[in-house]
Amino acid sequence: MIYLDGDIQVFENIDHLFDLPDDYFYAVMDCFCEKTWSHTPQYKIGYCQQCPDKVQWPSDFGPKPPLYFNAGMFVFQPNVATYHDL
Repeated sequence: MIYLDGDIQVFENIDHLFDLPDDYFYAVMDCFCEKTWSHTPQYKIGYCQQCPDKVQWPSDFGPKPPLYFNAGMFVFQPNVATYHDL
């Protein structure tokens, strides 16, 4: 199943997403280097989770943030067992 936010515009054929192997979660990594994060310290130092070694993470920031994804688009396989575990 493919989830797309209502504001996502698809400009190319995405049929290949339906052919991805099952039992995986596919998503686009979000990033602090986008302008929408300009109010955060991570943006100011140029931190990007797609290239985390590009900048030195300041120790006074605490631990690096965990990897996360942009929830505007992802591919998943519904699973009843997972649903019941929620």
